[in-house]
Amino acid sequence: MVAQVLTEGLKIMAPKPLRRPLPFEVRGVHPRGMPLSAEVLEQCRATFPPGSLDLALRTLETYDADQADRVHRIAIQLSEGKLHRLSWWLDGAEENLETFLWYGEDPEDTVRPESRAFAVDFMNAFADKHLLKPPQSSS
Repeated sequence: MVAQVLTEGLKIMAPKPLRRPLPFEVRGVHPRGMPLSAEVLEQCRATFPPGSLDLALRTLETYDADQADRVHRIAIQLSEGKLHRLSWWLDGAEENLETFLWYGEDPEDTVRPESRAFAVDFMNAFADKHLLKPPQSSS
């Protein structure tokens, strides 16, 4: 009985085969039918290398809450073309939109641009430090 439960558990945990991207994933259209804006698509193409572009678009599609277009543009800018940072910034936007927007823009100019740049660099370094690293081979 225990062996059967373990076997079934392993089947559930087994990695699923990779699939081809669906048409909406290639075109940059959200599964609920909400397309990413042309500005976001262009900014994404200009920021991410071609090999990462599809994953960047999929990552952007995970955020469809308040002010999605604005959040997408800011997250692309803050990520500096690194996928793990893009995901990290979007998670931050979901947790606290106001703080996220502070990092991306300050319409009231309450903080010097140098201070904001330092804060963004610090947070990007923090995201880089906590990046999951692939396992090292023992050879």
